[in-house]
Amino acid sequence: MNFVPLPDPRQRVIEDLSSQIDRFFAAGGQVAEVSVGTSKDSLPVVMETRAQKLRAGRDRLAPSVRDMAAKGASAHAISKVLRTNDTRVRLIARENNITLGGKQ
Repeated sequence: MNFVPLPDPRQRVIEDLSSQIDRFFAAGGQVAEVSVGTSKDSLPVVMETRAQKLRAGRDRLAPSVRDMAAKGASAHAISKVLRTNDTRVRLIARENNITLGGKQ
């Protein structure tokens, strides 16, 4: 039987974090102090939200939807070509003021 105690996992996490902090400062990193009352809008954006990612994807499809709608294609026909659903095509059209098959 092995009666050697296991290392404390919390202690390993603390040691790992301490080594990361030491490497950060050794590489010339500096602490940035954020004053009280600073809004999140003035801070640099670190992550893009899901809504922003979805909107960017729709913005990439908008020129294709606009071209096909100009040729008179319906939302269903456009969705088949773009391999997406009708609702997304209608949303793209609504966001970009595109008229689909006589409708907006």
